[in-house]
Amino acid sequence: MQFFYGYIYYRIIELNFNNKGKADNIAVSIISISQSFLLLAVLNPISSIFFSKSFFENHSKQFGWVGALICLCLLAVNYKIFNGKYNEYRRLWKNESKEKKIAKDILGLIVLIIPFTLFYFF
Repeated sequence: MQFFYGYIYYRIIELNFNNKGKADNIAVSIISISQSFLLLAVLNPISSIFFSKSFFENHSKQFGWVGALICLCLLAVNYKIFNGKYNEYRRLWKNESKEKKIAKDILGLIVLIIPFTLFYFF
């Protein structure tokens, strides 16, 4: 899965290549937020088994802080993983065919969008 997030990282930087320094931070942030929502979408139904609805309502601020902490931890981990890897990823994917690139871009978009929809609807 990390390889696929590497491709997403590479494509986001390619879209924002003129701002390469900022693009690196933007790419890591987008990936981290998506992973956070995926993790929260999985944890939300599990936590509803153990906690009542009134417990969630009374402690919503604390759960928000937990979500922010998860996102910050993922941001730190992803920054460590992806920082300085652009050239490595560019060597891997710079010569891929247009059809492959479009297919991977669509899959990458789906991977980024699904966590938000899962979290929103479940």
